[in-house]
Amino acid sequence: MRKRRYPLYHYRRGKRTRPLNSLLWCRWGVNKIVGFLRPLVKKGLRSVILFGVPVVKTKDSFGTLADDPEGPVIQTIKLLNKELPELLVAADVCLCEYTDHGHCGILNEDGTINNPASVKRIAEVAINYAKAGANCVIPVCLLRLTIGCTLRYDGWKNQGNQGRSH
Repeated sequence: MRKRRYPLYHYRRGKRTRPLNSLLWCRWGVNKIVGFLRPLVKKGLRSVILFGVPVVKTKDSFGTLADDPEGPVIQTIKLLNKELPELLVAADVCLCEYTDHGHCGILNEDGTINNPASVKRIAEVAINYAKAGANCVIPVCLLRLTIGCTLRYDGWKNQGNQGRSH
């Protein structure tokens, strides 16, 4: 378990777990994650990757729920840093789960991806995850040039989160 990262699909107000039929995992309510992870951390789990699942608020075309301060990812990052500070917390940076159209980006009027606007938005989400305390952001969306653009985006520098040694 020392070399594995556990994926966590979670949502803000869940009071229970919900099975994901297509996967071997469950969606975890933010209030259930620490109780689930604490025994795994004691057994050697060193990192998790967070995949947020918004279920309370309405999605929009810009994916504004992705970095909502009251949303599942930012709330869980803060909670895990407080309760399990030895755990490396990575966050999936993607918009598809948060947009009303289901694409990982901002759309042009003709329905095509507006790559510059999308990369800028994904970078904003990554920055907000870093500000919340994520040790690692993982831009898994498939937009061309996302990773390099995310890392070079003006707002990325000097976020005060240099990460922890794990």
